[in-house]
Amino acid sequence: TLHAELGKSVSHVTANRARALISKALTLAEVWELRPDGSNPCRHVPKFHEDGRERMLSPDELQRLGAVLDQARSWRAWQIVPLVRLLLLTGCRLREIMEARLEWVDFSRSALLLPDSKTGARFKPLSEPALEIIRQIPRGDSPWIIPGRIPGQCFVEPYGAWRRICALANLPGVHLHDLRHTAGSVAHAAGL
Repeated sequence: TLHAELGKSVSHVTANRARALISKALTLAEVWELRPDGSNPCRHVPKFHEDGRERMLSPDELQRLGAVLDQARSWRAWQIVPLVRLLLLTGCRLREIMEARLEWVDFSRSALLLPDSKTGARFKPLSEPALEIIRQIPRGDSPWIIPGRIPGQCFVEPYGAWRRICALANLPGVHLHDLRHTAGSVAHAAGL
């Protein structure tokens, strides 16, 4: 009933995420012997269809984004600038860049060594422009590639600054994850 109501009143995506969360909780209850095996009622609730989201920025949109990023260097949340640029140049996931430590950058091999990304340990090649961005980030003694406002922490809240960038660059509905799709599209078009 919850799944159906959320699907009608909110969205199919939200309904499916709620179903997945409840299903995981009930599966753990079975593992912990709080419920009988095979008693998870979510098994019989079919998921709603979700359309895949593949948004890539056009060359004109990238140009507008670049112009706004130049302005954003003076913002309080200036960290959004190297974050966005690194996402576009590497195709990494948001958390892979936000939570990356400087010690993971191998400047001699031009690579980012991610010990525990979503898909396990990864060796991510870095272009010279990406390495130059990393070198130029003012971080003091922060261990993070992109330092946070609080000393010793990484940059954790890019969303407000990203919404502001999208508004100024006239990029409605563009998400930070779309930068990963854009990087992949550009790399593919270049023959990589």
